Amino acid sequence: MFKIPNLAALLIAMHMVSFCWAHPMVVHQGSLTWNDKRLLITLSFDAHSLEHELAVATHSIDAQTAVRRLAESICVFTDTADRLVPAITIEGDVSYRVELDYEVPAGSAALALLHRPDGEIQSLPRQFHLIATDSEHGTRKVHYLTSGGNHELLLRKDKVISANSYSAPDKPVLIIRKESHNCRLELVVEFPCVLLQAWPGLMPMEGDRIAGDAAKTHRAAIKAWTKKNLHTGCGDVATAIKVAQITLIGPLGESLAASEDHAYSIYTTRLRVEAIAERVLQEDSMRITWRGFNPSVLMMPVRLEREGSSPVSALATRSCATIRLDDRTPNKLVVEPTADGQFRPQRRKSLRSTVSEAVDGRQGDRSFFTNSTGNKGPAKSHDPCERKDDSQ
Repeated sequence: MFKIPNLAALLIAMHMVSFCWAHPMVVHQGSLTWNDKRLLITLSFDAHSLEHELAVATHSIDAQTAVRRLAESICVFTDTADRLVPAITIEGDVSYRVELDYEVPAGSAALALLHRPDGEIQSLPRQFHLIATDSEHGTRKVHYLTSGGNHELLLRKDKVISANSYSAPDKPVLIIRKESHNCRLELVVEFPCVLLQAWPGLMPMEGDRIAGDAAKTHRAAIKAWTKKNLHTGCGDVATAIKVAQITLIGPLGESLAASEDHAYSIYTTRLRVEAIAERVLQEDSMRITWRGFNPSVLMMPVRLEREGSSPVSALATRSCATIRLDDRTPNKLVVEPTADGQFRPQRRKSLRSTVSEAVDGRQGDRSFFTNSTGNKGPAKSHDPCERKDDSQ
């Protein structure tokens, strides 16, 4: 027979466990507006959420101090890597309302938002939900900032690039351009600089910024990285790929000044690599494989652009990293599993001939997109294009 005191203790313990599991993190609500030279962020902190914040604070602090620390943990960077300092206004007693008023430099095309808690408030998992409303277009979007260290982008009036687009500046993309009545393909790889940190040593960055001449300075490392990750072929024959240009681009796709005197935000800047691939056998379908995946980069959006046709999109993943292009279905991208060991190089004479044609009449160094070997990849499949896996 159960004793009442023991039963009561058990129920209390179960309630406490349930309470803990029901609150995996604290969520703070807010809103933001960006009008010309002013960014205004408004945050709301209710008494219940602040109770959790104060319970885990590393030092004994009062509610208003915790609110100020939380407000100061919101970081805003311009596209030139300058951190904006807001004027902070706090109102309230039990619950609080906070305004962060930022002066934005003229000409800023994008802003990056992050949550970076200091030592007193860093231990609690939390999210900020910031609602951005565009009254002109009647749109509404929620930006999520977490204590895990993510970032969100704001684009001026969101007129040029959609956050859900394959061309969004915070997402990588492989663009395939096919010329009409021509067997040549143009391949463009655009990769956010913040994601390139997953490959240490590729293009070193200083904190939240990258030097304007980084792509030029680290060109050799970028070449080696690309050789391992981008492969093309027709049938079971490798196709020569030659580089056309390596540049840094801004949030709206504009080329950035390649000078050591300039610095840019790693959150709004992308590395762009432009290349040309020549088909070997015109009657065969073309295959393009991208293998630049790791725990931070799980997907690679792919977009096919043909003259006179609407763009066609697909999504490559680590296990299905090969895109097939077939002239019989010109407006379709087929994603295939990526095989290993079925891909043979061209004969030396043919390779030289193809490279010569690829660079004829064009400028720049085009030396780094030939296929290479690396580590073992996934299990074999019917794909003839894959060489080796370098996803480490």
